Amino acid sequence: ENVYYIDLGTGSWTVGDVTVSAPEGMSGVVSLLDTETIPTEMLANFDPETMDITLTVSDGFVIYLEIDENGNTTLASTRDGVELPPYGATLTFAVVAKPGNMEIVDKTEENACNADLAELTDDLISKLLTDAEKTKLENGEEVKVWLEATDISASVSQTDKKLIDSKKGNATIGMYLDIDLLKQIGSDSPVNITDMDGAVTITLKVPSSLMNSNSSVTRTYQMIRVHNGVATVIPCTYNAANQTISCETDQFSTYALAYVDQQNNSGGENTGGGNPGGDSGNGSGSDSGNSNDSDNNDNSGTGGNGSSDQDSNDATQSYLPTGALFEVNGAKYKVTEADTKTRTFSVSFVKVLSKKVKTFKVPTSVTYNGVSYQVVSIGKNAFMGCKKLKTISIGSNVKTINDKAFYSCSVLKSITIPSSVTKIGKEAFAKCKKLSSIKIKSNKLTAGKIGKNAFKGIKSNATFKVPKKKMKAYKAMLKKKGVGKKAKFKKL
Repeated sequence: ENVYYIDLGTGSWTVGDVTVSAPEGMSGVVSLLDTETIPTEMLANFDPETMDITLTVSDGFVIYLEIDENGNTTLASTRDGVELPPYGATLTFAVVAKPGNMEIVDKTEENACNADLAELTDDLISKLLTDAEKTKLENGEEVKVWLEATDISASVSQTDKKLIDSKKGNATIGMYLDIDLLKQIGSDSPVNITDMDGAVTITLKVPSSLMNSNSSVTRTYQMIRVHNGVATVIPCTYNAANQTISCETDQFSTYALAYVDQQNNSGGENTGGGNPGGDSGNGSGSDSGNSNDSDNNDNSGTGGNGSSDQDSNDATQSYLPTGALFEVNGAKYKVTEADTKTRTFSVSFVKVLSKKVKTFKVPTSVTYNGVSYQVVSIGKNAFMGCKKLKTISIGSNVKTINDKAFYSCSVLKSITIPSSVTKIGKEAFAKCKKLSSIKIKSNKLTAGKIGKNAFKGIKSNATFKVPKKKMKAYKAMLKKKGVGKKAKFKKL
């Protein structure tokens, strides 16, 4: 897993010599060896974001090469105090098969309701491709996946209508859709995926005709799917900022977009959307029906208006039940505690909604439908693969940073872990290769509370600033969690 593929920017693989120009104008040669196996004495790591290659020799000797978009290579300046080899030296490493690319084809403009898939992740790839197709991808085949959504309100079959009516309860059907998921491997014909091994997230723009314009009611949304003669209610999460709904599904066929309007107790305006598939009926859009949400595998969904870092906690407002999900300011949250007696309301930061964020703040608290929730944890994979994330701040109520929370945030350079943190999960900051400054304010961490390889793959000479009284303990502890031998430790 530490081996990356080397792309010289030419669009095809070249076996031969690459001239390396040194800053002083001298030159050397890097030989590319065409071999079927990776030599154990050397691994090549390529970062497509920075266009850097790192060559690591068995004795720990490290040099760096930079490659521009035209495939030109330049020896970088000495880093980490390691001397570069003499210019003119020949270094040998393996050229392996160039992997193919997998992409989600954007069909939103063509699709009804601008239907689209969530961003491409390793988890999505594992659900979409068979083992044989994954092998083809690794061997260079191009893979494309896309959604096709068609408005079939005028042509839906009576059989499907009856099945949907049997499940809609007091919901109103807004429109009928035929939603297909397709994939294409190389030049093969596209294949229609009807059933998947695990759910994927799809988003749809709510048509203006189905938006709530009545301030005296709360409107919540749901999808009703008909597949192989069985109708299923799928709760949705509504995003008021962009007027979209999202849901998770593992089957593709006929769908109905439905909604339920419920009278507001207070008469205040609430145009949010949630999951009306269950019995509870407060203004938050909470739900006790069936849910396909793989993030929490519970029976709740949410909608409404929210904000961050507020302190307007009022238990008389529409608080959400434990397990409910909602979205605020570009992030998804999950309610972990909702105790009206003690007036304790807390959430976990589930994930950032865009992998393209460059800066982000995990807030101390978020306010949703008039209730303030403390943000007490950062979920598993919350920022994983955010390759443009340069700046992150973590709120002072966060106690747990879960497994792979910041895994492979390749341009993240610094992080401050607040004094509230008591646990850091496995590989939480692994492969953050630019991470060079880590400030740990917490004095509550123990070896058992820092997961395996929590800091593996960060910059080798990273600087850790830790509490004065914890210097010795933290240094020994962190060295066992992936921190390199060249790392420096300083007192806060």
